[in-house]
Amino acid sequence: MTNHQCQHRLGDGRLCGSPRQATKNFCYYHNRVHESYVLPGNRHYNPPPLTDLHNISIALSHVWSALAKSMITHKQASAMAYQIQLARQTVKDILKIEMDNRQCGTDIPVGERGEAAPDLADTIEPSAADDTAQADQPIPFDPAHPPLCMEPALRHFKCQRDPAPDSAPTWAPISTEEYQQMREYLHMGPGDPTPNLIDLRRAMQRHLNLEPNPAPERISEVLFLAQQDIQDGIKDREDAVRRFRAKQRDEQNKRMLGLES
Repeated sequence: MTNHQCQHRLGDGRLCGSPRQATKNFCYYHNRVHESYVLPGNRHYNPPPLTDLHNISIALSHVWSALAKSMITHKQASAMAYQIQLARQTVKDILKIEMDNRQCGTDIPVGERGEAAPDLADTIEPSAADDTAQADQPIPFDPAHPPLCMEPALRHFKCQRDPAPDSAPTWAPISTEEYQQMREYLHMGPGDPTPNLIDLRRAMQRHLNLEPNPAPERISEVLFLAQQDIQDGIKDREDAVRRFRAKQRDEQNKRMLGLES
């Protein structure tokens, strides 16, 4: 019977069980989650809900596949991976609380305790030893995939000092002095990354103009939106150039054929 069932794993490890599509391993709904051609970067991408570790694993695979196929940039992949990491930690925290609840003699799911929630919360005490161990454990740093706090677009474009890899990401708004320096900056050639950095900071400033102290989640979201704005602007300029050149070719062909009025 399992050969005709959807092979998607639910949050508790069970198979979906719905009839799978012909020539497919998944039902209609979960086939949208697993299809290889629907990935981040495609406007029809349907991300899986980050509610359990199975879906989180699928979402991470989608980001890796999209990055490998150059459908998204490295910065976009980093922003998505950061959001997936937050969801993974949240799911692990919820599972830990539910496990502690079962050890205390109750099996009431989180969010459905009703009036029992205050009494149950009093029985759960954090372990000081676990907190100390987590605080002492160093955070691994991969230069190929730096954390969000080290994103250069979050601070002054001439800042030479990187923050600590384990620090919280913070946004430094563009000051009047920095804006003037941006206007006076001289392009150093095709390999100069500073103009792209300036464009990204300006795009982020437009989104965060009324938010002087955004949360890390908001910074990650705005970073992705700013990168999308820049890519859309590049695409619009390329389309305008193509239309202009096509118009020039049409006018030249008309002159050659003697069709000018």
